[in-house]
Amino acid sequence: MLADRIASAIRDTGSPDYAVRSGALLALLSDLAREGDLMGMSEAFCAYTTLLPADEKSIRHAVPAKIINQYFHLNRKRSQRAIIAWQAQSEGWETNLATAIGEDVRFDAAVRAMDDRIKQSELS
Repeated sequence: MLADRIASAIRDTGSPDYAVRSGALLALLSDLAREGDLMGMSEAFCAYTTLLPADEKSIRHAVPAKIINQYFHLNRKRSQRAIIAWQAQSEGWETNLATAIGEDVRFDAAVRAMDDRIKQSELS
């Protein structure tokens, strides 16, 4: 259950098992991206940053890489070539994702729109 996973990540804040204080949450965001649960990513981000707002900026900064590596590459199986081509043509995509993560519907729509453009790049 997602709520249990989020609670565990919050409970493990500052654990020595991770290199950074928010490591458990970052690991959960990676897992959710790899599973394709974009709404869950947003929910986990909101729950965590509501309780621990000091980590918000660093977590937002990590989101674009998680989407590229875990969602586009591992979940959606998009080619590295197509992802790189899309990135080169998509100025500001990182900021868009980092800003949208706190709004589940907006984040989900933004990531899916990006995925559609990457898919189109693969078909070209």
